[in-house]
Amino acid sequence: MMYNFTIETFKLTETMKTLSRKSHMKMLTKRFSSFVSIVTVSVTTKIKILISICFFIWSANANSQSLSGEIAGTITDEKGEPLIGAVISYERNGTLQGTTSDVDGHYRLKPLDAGKYDITYSFIGYRKEIYKEVNVSSGQITLL
Repeated sequence: MMYNFTIETFKLTETMKTLSRKSHMKMLTKRFSSFVSIVTVSVTTKIKILISICFFIWSANANSQSLSGEIAGTITDEKGEPLIGAVISYERNGTLQGTTSDVDGHYRLKPLDAGKYDITYSFIGYRKEIYKEVNVSSGQITLL
């Protein structure tokens, strides 16, 4: 009987060792999976941050190059009274564009690419005036 008990004990001990190894392997597998997921999230997050930074720098550079300028001013007669509805125009690349002055004689020509413009002022009953080569800078308001 003792012999059977020893074999049974040995089998039971071996079974426990096997179970212990399996549970230990499961534990190691879980820890490894956790580590891999942390590293993966970390790398993914780093890539997202890097892409975001690159996009921000690119868009900031694109915006700085594409800021438009404008021409603004007030049209008055010789007495200083505003000329309501005066036409302010310019020609760019063969296209005539412009605006009219408001009730206070104020006007704005925008958006304008940086460069030189010939600005024409006209109003019924008044002589037409032309300002040649008015310089417009990117992101700036040129007052006339």
